Amino acid sequence: MPNLTKEDKLSILKRLVKRIKNWRSQKSLPMIFLMGTPNFSESSPEFQQWLKDTNEGISVVFGRYSHWLAEFNDIRYSETMSVLLGDHKAREINFWKGLDAAQSLLESMIEDIEADRVAVIEGVPSKKPDSGERRPCIFIGHGRSALWRQVKSFLEDALGLTVVCYESESRAGESIVPILEKMLAEAEFAVLLLTGEDETASGSVRARQNVVHEIGPFQSRLGFNKAILLKQLGVEDFTNVDGLQYISFAEDRIEQAFPELIRALKREGLLL
Repeated sequence: MPNLTKEDKLSILKRLVKRIKNWRSQKSLPMIFLMGTPNFSESSPEFQQWLKDTNEGISVVFGRYSHWLAEFNDIRYSETMSVLLGDHKAREINFWKGLDAAQSLLESMIEDIEADRVAVIEGVPSKKPDSGERRPCIFIGHGRSALWRQVKSFLEDALGLTVVCYESESRAGESIVPILEKMLAEAEFAVLLLTGEDETASGSVRARQNVVHEIGPFQSRLGFNKAILLKQLGVEDFTNVDGLQYISFAEDRIEQAFPELIRALKREGLLL
């Protein structure tokens, strides 16, 4: 992340707010009389570009793992029922409610920066290991969900740890058993990501069975305290999880699990 001054950060956020204010001014009666009714919606290219720019701006100012970014991505600009019913008036109202919420959130970020309050994840070390230092190795077990890539990026980029997973190197032609044995021998800690991917006969969702299988060997090899489960809310429980501690997160907001994951890594001596 670039080293930004306080003024740089404020400038980025204020420009994002200004674009919302400009859209709102175009809705005023004098502007409508001069320019016509503006055609803003969730699907308009101008809004989609602003959404992309705002995500990037918040990431640059606060980091990819900040609660500000998670809160911004929680904002909704449409309501399912009004979309299904084709209620254009309700859709417009919901769209502008979302923009109001986004503006309010951005203004809260500006207030924090102006007051010199730093929004960071608790426990993220300010100094990463030097290139010559030995870095603890963390195994990531996962299914098809791309959320594991965010976990990998967080462990490597934010915490300076080494990550091993099936994607670490080419596995073409190799049997699964020696691959798993090799990673068991390398890893000092395991993060097993349980995301809802397979639908059961009862209509619930469960984690991919390869991850369920990996829990046993890694808990046996490393111990329960060093084989941490990150479980998406709504995923069906199973015997391996019942009675065990896991870190939960909602929907795709995997960053909700990061503070507790940091505490587990510190507890086991893998972070200072």
